[in-house]
Amino acid sequence: VMDAFLYTMIIYITGGMNSFCIFSYIIFIMVTSLYVTNRYGLYAIAICVIYYNIMLALLYHHVIPSVNILADDIFVSHNINTISVALTNFILVFVLVIIHKFINSMDIKLNIIFEDLNFERNKLQERNQIIEKDLKLEQRIQKQLIPQKNLYLFIDVLYKPMEAVGGDFYDFISFRETNTVGIFISDVSGHGAHAAFITSMIKTLILQAGSARNNPAQFFKLYQRYVVWDYSR
Repeated sequence: VMDAFLYTMIIYITGGMNSFCIFSYIIFIMVTSLYVTNRYGLYAIAICVIYYNIMLALLYHHVIPSVNILADDIFVSHNINTISVALTNFILVFVLVIIHKFINSMDIKLNIIFEDLNFERNKLQERNQIIEKDLKLEQRIQKQLIPQKNLYLFIDVLYKPMEAVGGDFYDFISFRETNTVGIFISDVSGHGAHAAFITSMIKTLILQAGSARNNPAQFFKLYQRYVVWDYSR
C-alpha cells in the first residue's frame, strides 16, 4: 500500500494524468508479480488503480492543486473527463494485467526449472558420494594387490598412479629357487574401476600359473584367452 502511494505521489507531482511517470506502475507490478502466489500482483494492480482514480478525483474537484515539477505548463483539472478517465483506466489495467501475467508465469516456470536443477544436483551429489566411496574401497583393494613392501634391497620401486585407481600393476614372483626373482609389470588400458578389476584378475592368474611362471611365453599362451596381450609393448 505504501509503495503504491509513493508511486502515485510521483505521478501527481510530475503532471497527474499527463505524467509519463505513470509507467512507474509497471515497475511496481513487475516486482510484486515475482511473489510465489498470484494474489500479490492482482492486489497491487487494484491498489494502483484505486490510488490513481482518487488522485484524478481530487484534482477534478480542486481538492489538491495541479503540480508539474518537470515543466512550466500546469496540468488543468478541467481536462479530466469521463472519456479520458475511462481510456486511461482501461489502458492502465490492461497493461498492468498483461505485465503481471507474463512476469508471474515466467517466475513460476523459472522456479520449476530451478527446483528440477536442484533435484538433479542433489542426485548428482549423492551419486558422486557413492562413486567416491566405491573409489576409496577400490583404491584400498588395489593397494592390497600391489606388494606392500620391497623384500629385495637391490630393486627400487616407485608406484604413483595418475588417478585414485589405475591400471598399472607390478608384482614380484616367487620361485622355488632362492636365487631367482620374477618381476611382472603390466599396463591395463584405461583408468578407473574397470582397469583395477583387470589388474586383480591378472594377480589371480599369476598366483594360479604354477610352473608356467618360469616361462613368460608359456604363461602368455596359457592365459591369452583371458587377457589380450599387446606384444608390441
